Amino acid sequence: MWIGLHIFFGSSAAAGWGVLLIPLAVVLWAPIFRHWQRLLGGVLLFLSSWFSASPYFEKNEWPPCGHEGVLYFSISQVKASQTPFGQVLSYQGQVRGFLTQDSKRPVLAKIPCQILMKESSRRPPANCDYLLKGRLQKTRKGSYVFKPDRAFSWQPIDGTYSLAEWRLQFKRRVARFIQRHFGKTPCSVLFTSLATGDIEERNLAIEFSRLGLSHILAISGFHFSLFASFALFSLSLFLSTRKAQILVLIFMGAYLFFLGPCASAMRACCAISLALTGKISCLRSSGLNALGAGLAIILLIDPPLCQNLGFQLSFLCTAALLLLYAPCEKLLSVLFIKRTPATVKTMSLLDQHGALASALLRKTLALVTSVHIVTLPVCLFYFSTFPLLGSMLYNLFFPFLISISLLLLLLGCAIVIIVPPLGHLINDLNSSFTNFLLHSVTHAPPAIKGTLSCSSISPLLISIYLSALLLFSIFWQSKRPRE
Repeated sequence: MWIGLHIFFGSSAAAGWGVLLIPLAVVLWAPIFRHWQRLLGGVLLFLSSWFSASPYFEKNEWPPCGHEGVLYFSISQVKASQTPFGQVLSYQGQVRGFLTQDSKRPVLAKIPCQILMKESSRRPPANCDYLLKGRLQKTRKGSYVFKPDRAFSWQPIDGTYSLAEWRLQFKRRVARFIQRHFGKTPCSVLFTSLATGDIEERNLAIEFSRLGLSHILAISGFHFSLFASFALFSLSLFLSTRKAQILVLIFMGAYLFFLGPCASAMRACCAISLALTGKISCLRSSGLNALGAGLAIILLIDPPLCQNLGFQLSFLCTAALLLLYAPCEKLLSVLFIKRTPATVKTMSLLDQHGALASALLRKTLALVTSVHIVTLPVCLFYFSTFPLLGSMLYNLFFPFLISISLLLLLLGCAIVIIVPPLGHLINDLNSSFTNFLLHSVTHAPPAIKGTLSCSSISPLLISIYLSALLLFSIFWQSKRPRE
C-alpha cells in the first residue's frame, strides 16, 4: 500500500495537483523521517512515478474553442447510452498524436479522449486506429473531446487493431440473451447494466444516484466477489478445490477482458486475483496489500486515471472499508453491545435472535458509516449535493437484496441451459423479486430523498481531511494487537 500511494503521489503531481499533495506527503514521509533509507526510497519512487507519468498530461495553455488539426486516435472501448436525443455511442480511447494547423504547437501524445456520435448503421467500426480531422477541446472537468469534421472521413491506419468492436458486439449479445429471458422490463435493463458494466438507461442511473446507490450499477468488488464465489462453488462440485480456484482465476481475467479498461473493475480483479493466487500457493493475502497492488498496477498502466472520479471513489471506498470499519464498529458497540459467543449461548432463544440481529445491524452500520465518512466530502466537491439520509438507509439492506437477485440471475441462466423449465421458473421468480426492489427505489418515500448541499468546498480542505483519516488509520492499526 505504501508503494501504491507513492505511485499515486507521483501520478497526481504530474497531473498538476500541486499543493493538494502536501498533506499526503506529510503522512507518507513524517513517520519515517528518521529512517533515511526508507525516506530516500519513497522519494525516488515518487520522482520516478512523476517523470514516467508526465508525458500523459498536457501542460500548455488550452483555448476555450480548442484546436483544429489531424488526430491519431486509438480506441479502447465503445459505450452506448440513451439520451433524450436518441442512442449515442461514445468512442473512448487515447490520443496518440495530434498535429495542429499551427506548426508551433507541439504534437500531443497519450491523452485520454472520447468522440460522441449517434447510433447508425454507417458508423465506423471500432476495430482499429484512425486518423481524423476536426477540433480537439478540453472540458471543464479536464477531459478531452474531439469533434470530427463531417467532410473528412475516418481513415483506418493499416497494421493496427482494437478489441473495442468485439466487446461492443459481445455485450449486445449478452443484453439480447438477458432480454430474451426477462423481456423488455426494468429488471432486464438492470441485469444488463450489472453484467456488462454499461449503463444505457439514463433514468435508471438517475434513480439510483438519488438514493446514493450508484455504486451498485458500477462494476466493482461487490460484483466480482459474487461472480467469483458463485463460480468457485459451482466448480467445486465437480473439481478439486485447487483446480476450481485456477479456473476461477482464469474466468476473472476473461471477465475483465470482456468489460474493458475500467478502473473499478481492474481494482476488483487485482484484489480477487491476488486472493485466489494466495490460496493456490498456500500463502496468506492482505486486503491492504491487494489494494496497494491494484493502485500501483492501474496507475503504471494508465496514469491519467488518477483524475477519474470512478477511480477515486473505488479506491476511497475500499480503503474506508479496510481502515475505518473497525473503529466505526467499536464506536457503535456503545449502542449495540458486542457479546461473545459464550455469553450468547447462556441467553434464551428469543434473546439469542435479538443478539444476532443487533450484531448484524452493528456491522452493517459500521460498514455504511465508514464509507460515508470518506466519500461525503468528495461527492459534495464533485456534485455539490449528497443524499445522506436515503443513502444511509438504503445501503443498509439494498446491497444484500440485490446480491440475492444477482445470484438468482447466475443460477437461472446456468440451469436454463440444462433444465429449461426449472431455469425459466427461477428467472420468473427473480424477475418479480427484482422488479419489487426497483419499485422500492423509484417510489422511495419523499422524506428520505432530501439531500445535503454545499455550494463550494475547498479541494485542499478535502486533501487535509482524507490525509488526517489516513494518519488516524495508521495509528489505529499500529495500536491494535496482532490477530
